[in-house]
Amino acid sequence: MPKRIQDLPEEYLTNQRALAQAIGARVRLRRSKLDLTQEHLRARMELAQVYISRTQYSRIENGETLPNAAELIALSAILGVSFDWLLLEAGVFFRRDQIEPLRAKLLGVNRPTNPNEWRQEFLDFARSRNLSKSYKPVLLKSLLKLVNRRGEADIDALTKEFRAFYGARQQAGVLVEFGPPDLSDPMTVNDSQLRQLIVRHPLERFLIKGFLEYLPTTGVIRFAPYLWADLRFWELLDIQQSADQQLEYYYARSP
Repeated sequence: MPKRIQDLPEEYLTNQRALAQAIGARVRLRRSKLDLTQEHLRARMELAQVYISRTQYSRIENGETLPNAAELIALSAILGVSFDWLLLEAGVFFRRDQIEPLRAKLLGVNRPTNPNEWRQEFLDFARSRNLSKSYKPVLLKSLLKLVNRRGEADIDALTKEFRAFYGARQQAGVLVEFGPPDLSDPMTVNDSQLRQLIVRHPLERFLIKGFLEYLPTTGVIRFAPYLWADLRFWELLDIQQSADQQLEYYYARSP
């Protein structure tokens, strides 16, 4: 077995370098689309208990080194992308049975082990009134309005629904949102900024928990297939009603 990097086959080293460059380019592209600086992204990784130096992070983006498993998990969650999107195809870099326990350990997510647990975990989270912003129930209302039979919705259509919701509140002369980052004047926020807000705030927690997936290359947000297959129609209606109740509760707390 090779013990030194120079002892490894050249074909293997070439493939590893190509993979590192591809991952680095995708991380850099996604970070730029989210308007995040390297330092901002690095700080978010530290919040996920993944500590990485400025030099090491730069080497990842420059394609000079491959991220380790912990870094990969944090990048996937923060950037709002799937592992497969970062790795180009499933299983190229880390096996799934390695990634899932690490994700649970690093991000504090106890993964459900069967369809019933997945469904109940999602329903509890969707119905929760633990809100710092109005964005989560608005995301749920918009997503359930747009979702197709495959559990998918277009990010651009979702952005329009967000704007319509907050624009209607503004026209009605009622509170739109309070506290930064906000949508107190939704007409001054362009579509790109609104998409970034959606991905950074309500969507991020759904991605980390494994309930939703976001595919930036196609602009598709979708329910995780294992969850979508087990959700009942009446449960989706209940979530819509719960989202309305959460919004009533949230705006009633306004200062």
